[in-house]
Amino acid sequence: MFLHYSINCAEHRSDAFRDRRYYDGDQVSKAWKKHLADNDKPMVPINLIKDNITAHVGLVASQQTEVRAFARTQAGAPAAETATKLMRYAIDASQIEIQFRDHSAQFFIEGIAAFLIECDNENVFFLPIDFRDFIYDPNSRRSDFSDARWMGFSRWLPASEIADSYPDAFERISPNRDFADFYDLDIANGFGKDTDDALGHSPWIDNAKMVRVIEMYYLEGGQWQNVVWCHKGVLDFGPSQYTNDRGVSLCPIVAEACHVMGDPDAKNQRYGQVRDLIYPQDDYNARRHAALKYMNSKMIQQVDPMAQPVASDTLREEARKREIIMPPGYQINCQFRLRWHDALEDGFPDAYEYMDARRGNDRITLYRLGQARGQYRTFEISIVDPVRVRFGDATANEARR
Repeated sequence: MFLHYSINCAEHRSDAFRDRRYYDGDQVSKAWKKHLADNDKPMVPINLIKDNITAHVGLVASQQTEVRAFARTQAGAPAAETATKLMRYAIDASQIEIQFRDHSAQFFIEGIAAFLIECDNENVFFLPIDFRDFIYDPNSRRSDFSDARWMGFSRWLPASEIADSYPDAFERISPNRDFADFYDLDIANGFGKDTDDALGHSPWIDNAKMVRVIEMYYLEGGQWQNVVWCHKGVLDFGPSQYTNDRGVSLCPIVAEACHVMGDPDAKNQRYGQVRDLIYPQDDYNARRHAALKYMNSKMIQQVDPMAQPVASDTLREEARKREIIMPPGYQINCQFRLRWHDALEDGFPDAYEYMDARRGNDRITLYRLGQARGQYRTFEISIVDPVRVRFGDATANEARR
């Protein structure tokens, strides 16, 4: 089951980790970072995704209300009041509202929120399962995983804790109580060779002397079964201890996906709200980087063919100064920044168009902008470079049908 999940959901996990990086602000590729560093350019990404997801999480938190039981008749009002107090006590004791609020960000980012429900003689506990540790049936198509044949999770534990939690199994698989066997990479890699190839690394032991322990619940013969194992062997197994009020076996893991891809080639991949925001974020970052490039780049033109030659490094150094004094016969081309809107549009757009002046007296027309003629089009023109520019006049042609 773990091997089946690792192979079929490897792409899903990779995409989900990318979504998490975008949410955390790591949105620029290594190649572009190197390009900016080589050209001494600033990297100023503005994270629009985090604001959007934070708004979603806040909306979920604001919609939480206190539970209340209502009586069918007036005579049942005292019993309804008692039921209300019991439910509120159970919610407060389990801290379910806090767990749901803290886990809702993962629901919108990676696209899955899962909980393990446990109970003792007094209280019920909702333990959140991290997306990186959640394991599920890739053939499940429903967003609530109600059609999944198995679900589980993994934990990283030291060998000493495994011995304390499963003493009988530990004596069976390690009679000498030798913890070193649990950290033997040859044994771990041999046990999970196929899984190791699928994940690209050993999935059973990490560098901090921790061992992966998997707890799985699977459906067999209409009954939910439980098995716990690591690379050394099975630690515990048996039927699920959880049933409903009718005695039907239950899986103590409940999960919900934000979205499920309907494409058969996507293998029922789950994803969150961040996935739909990646392309707009990339577009915004690309436009911003292009704007910074235009604002920090100056085109130098030799307007006098008889001017004395000047080294290009000297011209660039002079163009970087705040007070620019170019050698005779050279000038910095002006750069226009434009945006416009039609009569039916409300305000100017956020994006700008950039255009270099071609000569001393230049004319900006719709033909150069690549725009079709439109009635009542309003333009906003500004200057990017710190040069002196005089606007002469503006003419408009009215098209008649």
